[in-house]
Amino acid sequence: MNPQLHRWARLLTAGAAAVALTVALPAGTSSASPTKSGPHWDVVTTGLDSPRGLAVLPNGVLVVGEAGHGGPYCAGPSPQQQTCAGLTSRISTVNPWSGKRRTLVGNLISFGGQGDFTGVDGVSTYGWNVYGIITGAQQGVPKGFCTGLPAACNSVLERATKQVGRLISANGRGGYRALANVGYANYSYIVKHPNIDPNNPDFTPGDSNPYGVSAGRHGAYVVDAGSNTLDWVGYDRKVKILAYLPNPPGPPDQRFPYDAVPTCVVQTHHGVYIGDLSGRAWKYSHGRLHQLDTKGLTGSIQGCTADKRGNVYFVTMFNGFDPNFGFAPNTGSVTKIDTRGHASMYASGLNLPGGAVFGRDGHLYVVNNSICPANITGVPPQLCPTSGSIVRFDRD
Repeated sequence: MNPQLHRWARLLTAGAAAVALTVALPAGTSSASPTKSGPHWDVVTTGLDSPRGLAVLPNGVLVVGEAGHGGPYCAGPSPQQQTCAGLTSRISTVNPWSGKRRTLVGNLISFGGQGDFTGVDGVSTYGWNVYGIITGAQQGVPKGFCTGLPAACNSVLERATKQVGRLISANGRGGYRALANVGYANYSYIVKHPNIDPNNPDFTPGDSNPYGVSAGRHGAYVVDAGSNTLDWVGYDRKVKILAYLPNPPGPPDQRFPYDAVPTCVVQTHHGVYIGDLSGRAWKYSHGRLHQLDTKGLTGSIQGCTADKRGNVYFVTMFNGFDPNFGFAPNTGSVTKIDTRGHASMYASGLNLPGGAVFGRDGHLYVVNNSICPANITGVPPQLCPTSGSIVRFDRD
């Protein structure tokens, strides 16, 4: 795979899938046995196109970021190693009572292949304002990608350069306004600080994959799964890097992932909480980053949210590896950390879940089958029994 495209792919999905299939796993690593526990859940909607982040509007309508399914323009040494591009990513609203989906912002760039798509991955709301973060950095868009492909590919790549890495705001008319170029800022930060992790293979020359967002009155917190940073992004377009998440412990060739890969962020009146793909949960408060004790209950985290009391919930996408699929299906879970810092298992048995949010009705909503496109033809049913979906938990 083109190394620039690999930087996008590595963060999860086939980043999780491709890395899990190719890295040397630690001795004794194996698939976790699927177990289902916790409150009953029902399916709100299906047919979503690689759904990731989840948010809610004041009227209770859900907002979901869909990474899409790439597109018709593909490059790579073989069909199994191709990366495809297109404008299939979108931000959608979903009525939690009828399950009806509506496109809020469409025609956003989607890159990927073999189930490893990235696009608009993180979404957040503040009042009626809807925000999204598009994964990638304009410095990493491969200029020669369209060589030998139809001329229309060039316009898609031009659109990609103008979209990736941006924090955007929906304008209510099917379009958006770009607020800040987060990917560019974080990529530049890594270039300017080569000693921050000199052995990181993805830091040459730089890396950025802004992935999770939590919006507020004056700006938004963004976590970057490539630069491993927590950012504050003001609505004045300025990007300030607040913290760098350290690598997980252990020898580099025996850990997954190599570095932190933060994927989600949520803010409460107690502080800012972050989850990363190595399974760690963090709290950022008063300028300091503090790791939380999850009691070993979290695996590779992809989503997080909080309830009205300030309890925080971390969504494990998968926990363990399967020899056939890279990551183990049906091992997703939700871990609750209460305001005293006590961790407990809230629910388990989800299939590759993603973002989460508490609805206005008090129910917890979680993205399920997050790597699964709307059309699952050709995708192993063990990974994607259905297309991307949203499930609703009974109130406990």
